[in-house]
Amino acid sequence: MTSKERWISSIDTRLRLLLRRKLIEPQWVVNLYLALLEVRSLVEGCAEMSSPGPFYIKHDDDRGDHIRALEDGTVTGVIDWEWAYTTHKEETFCSPIGWAHKQFHSWKNDALSKEEICLLDAFNAAARPDLA
Repeated sequence: MTSKERWISSIDTRLRLLLRRKLIEPQWVVNLYLALLEVRSLVEGCAEMSSPGPFYIKHDDDRGDHIRALEDGTVTGVIDWEWAYTTHKEETFCSPIGWAHKQFHSWKNDALSKEEICLLDAFNAAARPDLA
C-alpha cells in the first residue's frame, strides 16, 4: 500500500462518518466535508505519495519517546502501536506539528518556527537536502 492509498482510505473513512453524522456537530458537517474533498483531491495529485517505498515508521504523537532502536538504527520496539503507521520519507522526516507556531493552528501564522528552521539546518548540514 502506498502513502496515497493509506491517506485516501483515511479521508474516505472520515467522509463516510460525516455522512452518517458520527464525526462532528451538524453545523460543521458541510465545511468539513468540502475541506476533506479538497484534501482528497490534493492527495490524489501528489506524485510523492505514490512511491512504492521505501517506507518508514511514523507516529502521530511525534515526541521521540515512542520508538526504541539500537545504535545502528535497527528498530527494536514501538510503543503505542495504534498511533504508528508507515509512510514515505517526506512525511516521516517532516517536523512534528508541535513545533509549529501557536498562531498556525488559528490560521494566523504559517511561517517556519525556530525549531523547524533548526531541523532544516540539521538536514542540510548532514548533506540531506532531500529531507530539508
